[in-house]
Amino acid sequence: MKNTSSKDFNTTYFLLFLFLNISCFAQNFTWKKGSNLTDIIGIYGTQGTPATANRPGSREQSITWTDAAGNFWLFGGNGFDSAGNLGFLNDLWRYNTSTNEWTWVKGSNTVNQVGIYGFQGLYNATSRPGARKSATFFKDALGIFWLFGGYGYDSFGSFGELNDLWSYNPATNEWRWMKGSTACFQVGTYGTMGTANVNNTPGARHLATAWTDGNGEFWLFGGLGYNGSSNAYLNDLWRYNSSNNQWIWVRGTALLNQTGIYGTIGTPAPANAPGARVSAPSWTDGLGNLWLIAGYGYATGGPADLLNDMWKYTVLTNEWTWVKGSNNTLSQQGSYGTL
Repeated sequence: MKNTSSKDFNTTYFLLFLFLNISCFAQNFTWKKGSNLTDIIGIYGTQGTPATANRPGSREQSITWTDAAGNFWLFGGNGFDSAGNLGFLNDLWRYNTSTNEWTWVKGSNTVNQVGIYGFQGLYNATSRPGARKSATFFKDALGIFWLFGGYGYDSFGSFGELNDLWSYNPATNEWRWMKGSTACFQVGTYGTMGTANVNNTPGARHLATAWTDGNGEFWLFGGLGYNGSSNAYLNDLWRYNSSNNQWIWVRGTALLNQTGIYGTIGTPAPANAPGARVSAPSWTDGLGNLWLIAGYGYATGGPADLLNDMWKYTVLTNEWTWVKGSNNTLSQQGSYGTL
């Protein structure tokens, strides 16, 4: 075995020291753009043209993503338009990190716009989702952006939970209505669990959790919306295959306000299921497993409240695992350890 010399040790120590210092410096924030005041109106400029003065108005519950070039995209939300009106938005923006400029790409610069659906399955220059907040977002391997549901305006000017599915192609700057209804308040069509069907569709909802798996398929969990005739918290899990434009109801129930089935912590089981909830952060790991943590909803009993449980869904085995956190909602405090 080769002995570690003092030179090797000192070099390693220096590199570690340098890395740690760089990491510490990297934690500093830089104010890049926008106002340091609240309730700011949008400056839209000319659609399709970047400009230093352009900026989205103040807003909440938008959806965001990054493209392959590292540009940052922003759609909709509840906020201020170009005239200072507060309402739901359907504007699409792109931020170029290299030039520090916003571009108003698509949608309207005024609030509360209805959806223009066009023909299902066809891209169209005039098609666009209605203004909304709390929608769910996916991105596929081809750089196409997908939008599902949310709370906002349908094609008739009514507003509420939506279950429409849209795709946006940045190369052509066109939206395409793919599935779901042009009207809000739609109930779910579950079909048979585990079986794809052209008629299947999740009910209208917002504040749902979403993933894209290693095969490029989209997953949707829970939210606040409709199963049949009622509106409440959901714990149904769905998979969408973009190649055949079909939804599959995979796990969970078609019932509302379901409590979690936790089983044994760290042990997957066919019966396990997170309780119904909204606003749960999510991610996908390197093995293609789907993760979610916390949110607001139901644990093992009691009323809906803030959660801190963490779950893993294994796609290959179709099983949930309760990984960490509490299985009740009794004001769980953080356990921080040492910074």
